Formats: sequence, structure tokens, C-alpha cells
Amino acid sequence: MYSSNHKNPLQLRLSAAHYMIAAVVFAIYGIQVCPLLETLTLIHLVSPILIALIGRYLWLNFVVRTPSESPVKNQFILDLLLFLGAALGLVFVNCVLFDAPWHSNAKVLVGMGILGLFVAIDLALARERLFALELIDQNRELDLSARFTSFAHKFMLMSTLIVVSISLVLFLVVNKDLEWLLEEGVNVVPEFARNSIMVEIAFVMIVLLAYCIRIIHSYVTNLKMYLAHQNGVLSEVLHGNFHIKVPVTSQDEFGEMAVGTNAMIDSLKHHHDELQQTRDVSILALASLA
Repeated sequence: MYSSNHKNPLQLRLSAAHYMIAAVVFAIYGIQVCPLLETLTLIHLVSPILIALIGRYLWLNFVVRTPSESPVKNQFILDLLLFLGAALGLVFVNCVLFDAPWHSNAKVLVGMGILGLFVAIDLALARERLFALELIDQNRELDLSARFTSFAHKFMLMSTLIVVSISLVLFLVVNKDLEWLLEEGVNVVPEFARNSIMVEIAFVMIVLLAYCIRIIHSYVTNLKMYLAHQNGVLSEVLHGNFHIKVPVTSQDEFGEMAVGTNAMIDSLKHHHDELQQTRDVSILALASLA
């Protein structure tokens, strides 16, 4: 059974920070893209994600302790479902209390869904690092034949989702601003309208850019970890240590690279032992002739 330390302090702080920031960002997003959400109180907008955070702490123990070699995938699904659940809860409340139109509900689902995607990706990458370190501490290896997921495919899928998400959010913001201009018409001072629209777009772009940079940083950190394991073992082998192995901690190309490197080390060790044995036999034979 996988026994992930789900109460790791860094993990708890990171998840709490992500959810709280996402709650604030969603509140500002709602004000920027939807007239109905703009009329709601701050507590009404942030409470669904904060409730989802509480649900995360209650469910995470079960999810990561499930007998599985996919705690990263399980956690990713949990975070994404919690955000979608928070969105559906807010949509339900808005429909009951305010008779929210469909386009307002769609903006809630899109906004929380995109925030959930960004948060889930970054927390999953952090869980991947923790899982790899725990496998090394427990001297365990993953079985690549059981489940293989290409790192390149994961990166391509993540990049596609991020690009689509950014495009969709910018479209919603611009659409809301255009509707505002059509409603206000000549009552709006051109300079004020221009500045308001630029501020809204700049805010959205800064938030999206910050999330993208954070995810890229997490990806790079994981890459550096896998490469450090590989280079560290190769350095040891270069100095004659054939008893070391590269930990197989991911079910992707890095896991295949680790398996191949370990097979190469075993082959080198076998040939080294044969040479050592041949040398010892030769020395004994020469000594007997002396």
C-alpha cells in the first residue's frame, strides 16, 4: 500500500495558499466578466472554494492512501473535481436565490474550472516530487509495464489546456467589456472606457502569466530532480561504484531511462567481475610458475 505523507507541512501550506489565492482571484474574475457576480458579496464568491479546501483535507487522506501507484493522478482528479463541485454549488445557489441566467452560470463554470486546472496541475507536480522521494526512502520502484504515460504527451496536453484556458478567459473579459460599451454608449468618456478595459485585461493577463510561470517552474524542478538522480548515479559508476542504481520513480521516459541505465550498470558490473576474476586467476597461474 502506498503510504504517502499527506500531512507533509509543505504540501498543506502549498494547497492552502493555492486555494485561498484562487478564491480571491475568482472573486475578482467574477466582477470583471459577469454583471450578476459583480453584485454579489465577497463572502458569497470566495466561500465555495474555501469549502472545497476543507473538503480536500477530509478526502485527501483517503485518496493518497488508496492502494495505487497513481497518487499523483488521484490527487489531480480530486483537486479538479473539488473546484468543479464548488462551481456547481455556486451555480445552484445563484439559480435559486437570483434566478441566474445561463451565460452567468457558464462563466462561473469556466472560471472555476480553469482555476481548478491550474491549481490541480501545480499541486500534482508537487505531489510527484514528494512521491518520488518517498519511493527512494522506501527503496521501492515503479512497474513500468503496469502503466506507462509519456512525459511528452503529458506536457503537450498540459500546454494545450493552458493555451485554450487563457484564450477563453480573455474572450470572456473582452466580451463583457464590449457589452458594457454597448449598454453605456455615449455616456462613457472614451479615455475612461479605454483605461478601464486596459486595467481589466492587464489584471487577467498578470494572473494567467503568474500561474503559467508557477507551473513551468514546477515542471522544471521535477525535470532537474530526475536528471540529478541520473547524473548522480552515472558519476558514481564513473568512479567505479557498480552497486548503485537509478531510482525508477516515474512511469514515463525518465523511468525507461532509469531502467536502461540500471541494466547498463549490471552489464558493466558483470564484465568488471569477469575481468577481476580473470586477473586473479592469471596472477595465481604466474605465481605457481615462479
